[in-house]
Amino acid sequence: MIGIWPPFWAIRRTVELDYRLNRTTQAVRWAIIALSYTLGSVVSLGRIRAAWFLLALVLLCWPNFAYPLSRPFQNWPTAKGTVESSEERSSSRWFVTYYFEFGGQTYGGTALIRPIPGMELKQAYPEGRNLTIRYDPMNPGKSSTVERNPIVTG
Repeated sequence: MIGIWPPFWAIRRTVELDYRLNRTTQAVRWAIIALSYTLGSVVSLGRIRAAWFLLALVLLCWPNFAYPLSRPFQNWPTAKGTVESSEERSSSRWFVTYYFEFGGQTYGGTALIRPIPGMELKQAYPEGRNLTIRYDPMNPGKSSTVERNPIVTG
């Protein structure tokens, strides 16, 4: 299985299809590969054994699969964002659209936020209000608000 890895790596590296993985993501990737090969060699059930080896092979040949697996271990950087619009979706949900800049580009996102007791939506999240945004530096299109009461972000 390891013999297939160098050609895949060389092709993907040449065409620049992979994210540049930071140390945390690389550590998660190699830990999962090692664990998968270990479990694959210990487990005696054919299909389960094959699944562990397949997982290791996929992570060896395509490092981008390790990227979402390492997200829980990442601390995304923050940026100053701005509320673009806000609307009340229901009595228990406010929908806020925001934008922020990273690397000379403007990115945006949305967040479903719980209403703040005693405040109107336009008072809490007026157009132009500053927000703290946490974004994925490898994929700035993925971001979330750093508010005290967000429900879901995207």
